[in-house]
Amino acid sequence: MRRLLLLLPALLFAGALGAQGVEPPAYTRLAELSELGLEAELAATGLPLVTGKGELAADGQAAALVARALFAVGREDEAFQLLDQAQPSDAAGKVALTLMRARLLLERDRLKEALALLIEKPNAVKPRFPGVPENLVLLGRAFVRSDRYDLAEPVLDAFVRAAPLHPEGPAAWHMLFDCALKRGDIARAETCRGEQERLLRWHELLKTRRLQVRRSPEAREPRLGLVLLWLDAGDLDETQRALDGLLQHHPNDVDAWLYQGEVHRKEGRPEDAARDYARALELGPGDQRARFSLALLHAAAGRAQEARRELETVLATDAADDPRFLSAHLELARLLTAAGEADAAHARYDLYVAHGGHGEAGGGGGVADLVVGHLGAMGGQRSLRGSLPPCAT
Repeated sequence: MRRLLLLLPALLFAGALGAQGVEPPAYTRLAELSELGLEAELAATGLPLVTGKGELAADGQAAALVARALFAVGREDEAFQLLDQAQPSDAAGKVALTLMRARLLLERDRLKEALALLIEKPNAVKPRFPGVPENLVLLGRAFVRSDRYDLAEPVLDAFVRAAPLHPEGPAAWHMLFDCALKRGDIARAETCRGEQERLLRWHELLKTRRLQVRRSPEAREPRLGLVLLWLDAGDLDETQRALDGLLQHHPNDVDAWLYQGEVHRKEGRPEDAARDYARALELGPGDQRARFSLALLHAAAGRAQEARRELETVLATDAADDPRFLSAHLELARLLTAAGEADAAHARYDLYVAHGGHGEAGGGGGVADLVVGHLGAMGGQRSLRGSLPPCAT
């Protein structure tokens, strides 16, 4: 569960500090409430756990979560009291409490006090915990509120580089937008605004899917939606976590096995990926996505005959005219060329060009090239892969 918490605004430092171990169920519950924005429930559930002899009384990170929830529901004095009274048992907990105090001070516009907690030393501009993205975004916000956009921009740029999917990413990109405007860089400002909007939509979808899973744990579509969101974002650990949940409830789901194969392929485990694609084909013999991905694995491994057989099967179906399978024509043309069948190779290449192919570009990448289309069909958004370039300083 600690890995999941790398996406929470108050807990991203946990991974930076190398937190290890399995989280207790009580902590897991608090983390889930936090990521879903259920602050009232988090405050009610968490306060008894982090005070007195509560199960998480020595967990500074849990206390930080509860303090933020208390502040959000209007119990601001209690939030600061909790931060004062907390007795964390580890370094990660101490950092959590320090950064949460800085966050709440910023909420109260007590900039000098917040800055004192966020910088390395008095009158410095370096973050106190430079390897902790939470520190970066809070320091950037403090600089913006102090009208020091020149100091804010490099800090915020470092933040979006270090934590491109952080929930506070949209806010960081908005501040970078303001920084770019202050410099008169309209083109960069437009780029930052686009990244803000794109990441905001992604997080809205992520939260929606998680709430749907919470309401209906057995439902397939929300769990599949989570798989696609994480796969599209390139986070294989979270993709696998979402797949585990999907397969637990739907062990014979074709899409689940298809995307499990994609995860294994991206992890450099082609044999496992081949078994996953084969399982998807066993469950859905007509699924040309799995067959195409299996063909690409065969080709990469030098199994030309097997690859050719699967590609010819794919292209004997309606997939031959489907733009998503365009590179199947090119892959088959390559195999035919290698087999010395020049006329057949030229004919296949002509089909590739006729369907919109250009030169040698567009080589197949397996299911990854089909994810965006599937997201669109499920009400998704443009791909996040490679879409978060840093703003220039």
